[in-house]
Amino acid sequence: MVDLNLKHEQLTTGTISSVDSAARVLVIDQPGRPSITLVVSTSVHIIEQDGSRGDFADFLPGHKVAITGNLNTRLNSMFDVTTIKIKYATVG
Repeated sequence: MVDLNLKHEQLTTGTISSVDSAARVLVIDQPGRPSITLVVSTSVHIIEQDGSRGDFADFLPGHKVAITGNLNTRLNSMFDVTTIKIKYATVG
């Protein structure tokens, strides 16, 4: 049996609307689609726009991101995320 609610997303893009640093959770808004919840494990590669390595602290509401992972369309959550790329430079 195949779960049709699961699909591998080569690239999902959106804008961060919420950051929970303690739980390492992001909520990502996508135009025309439901928001998705994303738990960011320590194994996820976070990449700044310039290609340098990023950190969870670099995520701020309003940042645009591109995510590679698996999407559960029924629950609107992503899992097995491998990479998150911040689409513009973080000031720091």
